[in-house]
Amino acid sequence: MPGTPLDISPVADGNINVLITGTESDTEVVSSLERRGDGITVRAASTAATGRELLSSGGINCVVVVGPVLPAAAVTEFLRKVRDRHPRLPLLLLGGDDDLVGEAFSIGVTGYIPSAVVRDRPGVLATRVERAVRTATRRGAERRRGELFAKAQDIADVGAWEYNAETETLWWSEQVRRIHGLSADTQPTVAESFDLYDPEGRKTIEAAFDQALRDGVQYDVELKLDGSDDEKRWIRTRGEPVFEDGEVVYIRGSYQDITDLKRRELQFESLHDASRELMEAKTRMDVARIVSDASKNILGYVMTTVRLADEDEEMLRTFVATDQTVTEAGKRPGYRIDGDTPAARTYREGEPEIFDDLDRTDDEYDRGALRSGVYVPIGDHGVLSTGDTEPYAFDEPDVEILGVLTKLATGALTRIRSEQELQRQNERLEEFASIVAHDLRNPLNVARGELTLMESASADRIESIDACLDRMESLIEDILSLARQGELVGDATNVSLDAVVRQAWTNVETRSATLTVEDEGIDVLADEFRLQELFENLFRNAVEHVGDGVTVTVGPLWDGGRTSDEQRAVGFFVEDDGPGIPRNRKESVLEAGSTTATDGTGYGLYIVSEIAAAHDWGLEVDDGRDGGARFEITGVETVDG
Repeated sequence: MPGTPLDISPVADGNINVLITGTESDTEVVSSLERRGDGITVRAASTAATGRELLSSGGINCVVVVGPVLPAAAVTEFLRKVRDRHPRLPLLLLGGDDDLVGEAFSIGVTGYIPSAVVRDRPGVLATRVERAVRTATRRGAERRRGELFAKAQDIADVGAWEYNAETETLWWSEQVRRIHGLSADTQPTVAESFDLYDPEGRKTIEAAFDQALRDGVQYDVELKLDGSDDEKRWIRTRGEPVFEDGEVVYIRGSYQDITDLKRRELQFESLHDASRELMEAKTRMDVARIVSDASKNILGYVMTTVRLADEDEEMLRTFVATDQTVTEAGKRPGYRIDGDTPAARTYREGEPEIFDDLDRTDDEYDRGALRSGVYVPIGDHGVLSTGDTEPYAFDEPDVEILGVLTKLATGALTRIRSEQELQRQNERLEEFASIVAHDLRNPLNVARGELTLMESASADRIESIDACLDRMESLIEDILSLARQGELVGDATNVSLDAVVRQAWTNVETRSATLTVEDEGIDVLADEFRLQELFENLFRNAVEHVGDGVTVTVGPLWDGGRTSDEQRAVGFFVEDDGPGIPRNRKESVLEAGSTTATDGTGYGLYIVSEIAAAHDWGLEVDDGRDGGARFEITGVETVDG
């Protein structure tokens, strides 16, 4: 019968039927739901008329209206007719300008989703549909279970009242009396009603009532009921004078219990204190502890867990879990980010999720006595979760208030990450300063040595001095450039290994040392300038620690052995014929500042390890074939020439 309110259609076999109106020209919306796959069936209508027709056939669990596709007037008309006919059916608006969104909420849509959100995160639409249907189904089940008393209590949060100015009598509805904690047969006088509030509230309502009665001014005030601090309840009352022949004959209005609302407001105010703490936090653990404490002590969520993503973004690791969480649910584990747990999905999708019954989650984790939970993302850093031992304990207001806390935490964690990155960059700049000081020392010594012979200088010597000075200038410019970029290596290209080796040898003061290059004709993928610097430091290390007569050998490492004409080169080695490196120093020799030379800085081999690591190469220190030191660089992408 037209005009009769209909309830939400039952969800058959767990399958959700969604009607999307205004989608023929926006197939992306349909596909974003269909790709979700399990449990969602989409029926599309290009016009409002077709949408109403499909809806009248029954079986629809949720309606999504694409705002930008249809004319605004058609959208509002369609929404109004659907809401009049189906007051409890989940009704979502996707996209639309501010005027349309405002009109839609006045009609009573369930929710609004910006079009950009669906484009950027297609899974959001399916999540919102599932949540809306789940909430509507739950509320329908409550009604069908006959929980009329609970609903009556909800309605009782607002009640009517009237004052008759002629008879000077006050009438309160049963709801108003219940809000004030009075018995059903009590009808207070005006003076007695004022005495129900604390001193400040009493002054406020007396002044407002007198002005309404005397001057006909309506009022809307918030009052606090008198009682102990633990029992404080807030009341909002409205009064509107009714006139006859210019005189106030009645004052009518309403009373509403706003204790929960005031508690929320106080919670938001208290969150400012937590915000200040978060902005002073130094570490991720500091943030996790502040968030956990705020969730418990300010917001009242006593069973809270804070999980943050590890550096590899593979796990959500538990940083803090409140004592009561551990008591009720056991020690809380970390979760794989690519797993199918509520926390992992919340992190990946960036959308909060409410679980009315955690026993129905399809994972292997034991949640102890917890029966319901809410999961809220902490930006791209992690997830805050809180639980309760009762099912259906959380709703959208819980998500909103926890969302404020997680946004504050997100800001703090982003700041900490930026500060840590800046600190690492500063440390890198210090390393570069050490590299400059170290690598300029040798060409400067060469230049000074050549300058002592300037009286009989040949063109070759002058050219050698110029080359050293050019090398120093190149080092300064390149390293400072890389320091500004925060990188140790630039773009990798195919580089001739033996050519780089021989050039590096000429840049080092090797005197009577000998260089041997095995198996020439191999190219490696590397930053040529940094690779040359790596060889320079290895050659300089050999000369400084063995002496002028050292023989240095460079050659490729073969896949499966040291020599083969058929196997692929996977790296290279540099070895000398000196006394080698003592076994107890093989691990420490690559550390910054480690040296046995009286005039050494201890940065040469450290620079070698840094350049290798920046290329994602491995570096091992071993004994040479003739007993000297051998350095093997592995994991190198090579091309045999």
